[in-house]
Amino acid sequence: MEHDPTPRDDAATGTAAANARRQAIALDDREWEAFKRALGEPALVRAGSERDDRRFVDAALSVMTGHCYWTDLPAQDYGNWVSNYRRNRRWMARGVWQRAVRSGALPEVWAQRIAEYAQRQDQQRVRRSSRKRQRLLMQE
Repeated sequence: MEHDPTPRDDAATGTAAANARRQAIALDDREWEAFKRALGEPALVRAGSERDDRRFVDAALSVMTGHCYWTDLPAQDYGNWVSNYRRNRRWMARGVWQRAVRSGALPEVWAQRIAEYAQRQDQQRVRRSSRKRQRLLMQE
């Protein structure tokens, strides 16, 4: 895959150079076919079309590899960011991204960033759960 795996700078910097690097990932046809073969059809089957699957994968890879945030993705190109975020959470929970990483369908740099993203998401989920439990205990 020929995409630059360098993550974008923090939004707080606001520099023109950082903005120029903030381009979402779009797999080319060859990369997309390799990704589909690695995962198999059951992971990609959805009520929508293959185009929707491809838009989602491009959006998720863009976010998880550090190229942009969910809200940065243009809806006309990638669909609703909330839907993509939720679908990504489901894929993470089902281990779809882990299979993609293990299959070698993604560059090693991306695989590492996807693993780090998944770890951060798990840590946030645990923190939210802990806070909720503490609030419930304090209410009693």
